[in-house]
Amino acid sequence: MNPVKKILIFEYITGGGLAGQSLPDTLIAEAELMLQALVTDLVDLPELEITVLRDARLQLLDAPVENLLINNAVDQNYFWHEALTKTDAVWVIAPETNGVLETLCREVEAAGVFLLNSSAEAIALTASKSQTAKWLMEHDIPVVENQKTGLLPSHWVAKPDDGVGCEDIHLFSDQQIAASWLETKTDGREWVLQPWLEGEQLSFSLLCQQGEALILSVNRQHLVAQEGRLKLTACEVNALEILPEFCQLAKQITKAIPGLWGYAGIDLLLTENGPVVVEINPRLTTSYVGLSKALDLNPAAMILSLLNQPIREMTVKNRSKCVRVDIADAA
Repeated sequence: MNPVKKILIFEYITGGGLAGQSLPDTLIAEAELMLQALVTDLVDLPELEITVLRDARLQLLDAPVENLLINNAVDQNYFWHEALTKTDAVWVIAPETNGVLETLCREVEAAGVFLLNSSAEAIALTASKSQTAKWLMEHDIPVVENQKTGLLPSHWVAKPDDGVGCEDIHLFSDQQIAASWLETKTDGREWVLQPWLEGEQLSFSLLCQQGEALILSVNRQHLVAQEGRLKLTACEVNALEILPEFCQLAKQITKAIPGLWGYAGIDLLLTENGPVVVEINPRLTTSYVGLSKALDLNPAAMILSLLNQPIREMTVKNRSKCVRVDIADAA
């Protein structure tokens, strides 16, 4: 029996996290895609009451949910903490940047309700690209930083250590130029410098539970370079067959980080030597948007089932369809 009847969703960008600030169209477009997909999946399940925090500048969700309208930062703080006392479970979609996702999940854990995310401890680790790489290397998991072959010496990438997606990713033609550019940064943020590794840009849509994993889909990411910046324009959900080496990598990751729970997105490169981890996203990612159509199932239902069902009992029966999610056109 599902122990959850009331679910609170806090999608940070659309839910008042930017109350009092401007709402960038690019951020809103991608956030709305993920929120709408999750809400659609949840309202399709019986006997669930869904509450959503909603920035008052945006249209109400066209779904049978309760919208808690956020007009300012005071509203956001009040409604968030008040709603925590009236729900069975909370689903947070937020950036790892500046500890936002970790802080919100710690508050959910402290409230004593079900957190439908990875643990705050796991989020604290994976929010940092440098710490994640170090941790994975200590567990003999291939990451970009420890690869010796397939490197393109004329390509280097600089990105914020706690950045999200392609946020602020800069491309450089030379390592020294990249390093010199980083020395000019005075914004107080930590940055990482990575070599550009030759390979196919992929991601896993992963279910996680207590150190075990189930790959829902392997997705192809479409990245373009524009004026020295990297941009994700689309992803093809369920684009590739799930190879044995993919399953092995997923098991290694969840065993190394057992606090990963529910949905996680793993960005990786498929190189001539096999899959290599780029970063771990301990939350819903854009690929979630295409899962229902690609797999002919309800991924939210599977995630809720993790509350009382072992992941090893779960299977995906139909992986015959590939679904493209266009991000650049979402706005």
